[in-house]
Formats: sequence, C-alpha cells, structure tokens
Amino acid sequence: MKTLKISTVCLISVLLAACEEPSEKLPVYHSPDFTPVWENSTAYQHYIADFEYIDQNGEGYGTNELEGKIHVMNCFFTACPSLCPTLMGNLMEVQNSFKGDPEIQMISLSVTPERDSISRLISYAELNGIRSSNWHLLTGDKKLIYQTARQSYFVDENIGTELNENDFLHTENVILVDQNLQIRGIYNGSLPLEIEQLIEDIRILKKEL
Repeated sequence: MKTLKISTVCLISVLLAACEEPSEKLPVYHSPDFTPVWENSTAYQHYIADFEYIDQNGEGYGTNELEGKIHVMNCFFTACPSLCPTLMGNLMEVQNSFKGDPEIQMISLSVTPERDSISRLISYAELNGIRSSNWHLLTGDKKLIYQTARQSYFVDENIGTELNENDFLHTENVILVDQNLQIRGIYNGSLPLEIEQLIEDIRILKKEL
C-alpha cells in the first residue's frame, strides 16, 4: 500500500509538470546555416557588425541607433516589380503592430543603392505608407551593403556559396535581431503566416528588454 501511495504521488508530479506552460524563449543563431542555439554559451558569438548608411530622411542610421532595441531587417529595391511589393506590404503588419513603440525598429537595405537615391526612397516611403520614426529605408555603398546583408545578417539564400556585390541579392528572407545585435529569427516575408510568427516572436523578445 505504501508503494502505491508513492507511485501515485510521482504520477501526479509528472502530470503537473506536463501541464505547466513552456517557457517562452527564442534561439540565437551564430552561423549562416541557422542552426539554433538554445543556450547562448557557444565559444563563437555572432553579432551584427557596425554599419551606418543613409535613410530616407538623408540622415545616418545604423548599429549605433539599433543597439539596445529589437529590429527587423530585410532587403529590397524600389524598382522591384514582384517580390518586394509583397514583402514590404506584409511588413506593414509589423509596423502597424508596434506603432509608436521606440523599442522596435525596422530597416530595409536597398540592394540597388546606385539607383535608390534619397529622393527616390522618400517617394517610395510616402507611396507605401512607411513611417520613418521606426522604419528606415537605407542606401549607401553597394559593396558595404551587400557585405552587411550577407556576412552580418546571413540574409542570402545561397548558403555555402561564395558571393560578392556583383551577384545580385534578392531574397524574401526577413531577419529578427535582438537588443544585443544577435540574430534571433529568420522568416519568409512573402508569407503572411510567417509575418504573424515574426510579430509574436518580437513580443517574446520584448520580455527580455
């Protein structure tokens, strides 16, 4: 009878543990193959390297402004006829979900900066309802932009392939970065369901602030 009581107590403990809410936590990504690291204690730690480009207001914007904040990054170009309108349209949901929240920033790197001048970025922002208070369209030196996108954000789909600024960068990938400038998520920005997950993951990260 004593054994039965002990077994019953153990069973109840197991059931209670199974019913507990799982702790919300996002992995960290240190490599371009996006292998998730759940305990952030690896010998190699990847951070977004310092950068500064020019936004649609003609002002410098980069890692100095992003440190201590959560940000979302994607690539685009103003003349894109297909993927970018869908991608940027979906990202409006992120902008609208965190309207007026200075802790959440969005950056879109132009992959044709030689064409995307400040005046062109202003027109694009106005046409698409992009608010410069938390969404910055960035232009600058093409080689440096491609380096930032590929080496810091791992945004390119061609993992394991040596690429340079002459290889055109065109991807639907959207990257989530935390306040420490570490990558915490990758999403297909052309899919509304993935944008919903991105928004939920931003809310999870906000609890770390």
